Amino acid sequence: MFNARTLRYEEDVYNAFAGYCTHLNSIFPSGFVYGHPQTFFDISLCWIASRAIRRRKVSERYTGHPAHQGLPSWSWMGWKGSTHFPLDAESEGGGFPTVGFTESITEWYAMEYPDSYKKQRINSTWSQCRKAPVGSMAESWRCEEFEPPALTRRTTRYKQSDPIKMPKELPSHRYISLLDEGPCPETRWYPIPVMPFGTEDETSSGLHRGYQYLWCRTARAILTVTDQKLYPTDGLHTIDHQVPYHLLKNKDGGTVGALLPHNEHDSESLRQDTPVELIAIAKGWSTILKEESVEKEESTTHPAETPLTLEEEEAIREEKKEYWSEFYKEVPWMDRFEEGKEKKQDGYHVLWIEWENGVAYRKGYGFVLEKEWNSVAETSRVDITLG
Repeated sequence: MFNARTLRYEEDVYNAFAGYCTHLNSIFPSGFVYGHPQTFFDISLCWIASRAIRRRKVSERYTGHPAHQGLPSWSWMGWKGSTHFPLDAESEGGGFPTVGFTESITEWYAMEYPDSYKKQRINSTWSQCRKAPVGSMAESWRCEEFEPPALTRRTTRYKQSDPIKMPKELPSHRYISLLDEGPCPETRWYPIPVMPFGTEDETSSGLHRGYQYLWCRTARAILTVTDQKLYPTDGLHTIDHQVPYHLLKNKDGGTVGALLPHNEHDSESLRQDTPVELIAIAKGWSTILKEESVEKEESTTHPAETPLTLEEEEAIREEKKEYWSEFYKEVPWMDRFEEGKEKKQDGYHVLWIEWENGVAYRKGYGFVLEKEWNSVAETSRVDITLG
């Protein structure tokens, strides 16, 4: 909600968020980089917009260095509009997760200028936390075995034990926060480093607003984006989503992924057989190609309404009764879990980029199936500077 606010001087977005960021720094070790938590940094780079967003621009009063305007394209701070970090089903439970993140694939560094020799390493640790031995971080998390219930209903979709919204592989344990004194303490599928309230990690102070460029070495690929669109019908993206995904194709015309532009202008600029440059951010899975429906043309004519007969009204009542009966019907939990697992396709979370003066700028988020990505990505990793 913060990023939908209108600022008189858009270059002040970093300072406007600073107060709340100070509070967040007291919770997450290593702090934040332009509103992105270092602990989950590569995951947070895969943020999306639920509504069309636009690039923020510096005002006429800005007299600073053009390279330090404080509006990087890779950060949500560089855009105005409603944005959301992905809800990672491999880490969190409940809600509407349609993606999972399973492994980091590169290290990230922050820089003050595109050609800076000095690089500050970003402390993204979620991948190591996910692989940590059972019972790790016992000072902050209570570890307990996870035993799935025998039965479930479709109405459990908001609960952590919803079989459809679980990690792809059945977890053996879950972790409950010992630092959360509320009636419903935070629960996760793997522990993460957190700090007691009121403390602050001194290591976060070095990454001030001057560090607005990122550097990494990662895989790159060129794929074809089409004008065939997907409109989200489930998951995080159901929140008033106005911009559609576009299908990504390989050279044989097969569907290999989906791409989400930032706004309608970028969406409309994508035509059949448009090449796009993508860089890999993290490994994981998505249900985008299984859950979402292809756009259908809406009819411009509407049939005249006619009164229903008594028989038709009775048939409609029976259909609704049958629907709600099935909705609340108890079914085997593991059957529902396997049903959800079949929709979770392995792949790479990627960013669509365009280049300007040797610096890459974010144009959107996407997902590419693992096998297809491995077949089209360049064999050698490339150095990427994101601005």
